[in-house]
Amino acid sequence: LDAYILDYMMKKNLHASASTFMKEGKVPKRSAVD
Repeated sequence: LDAYILDYMMKKNLHASASTFMKEGKVPKRSAVD
């Protein structure tokens, strides 16, 4: 689920939020979601 949330943030140009989400350790840095 966390990988999908991160993918959504990246697609919606919420890069600052996505960066914070990754820093909190919720998801690995390289997650591929198509």
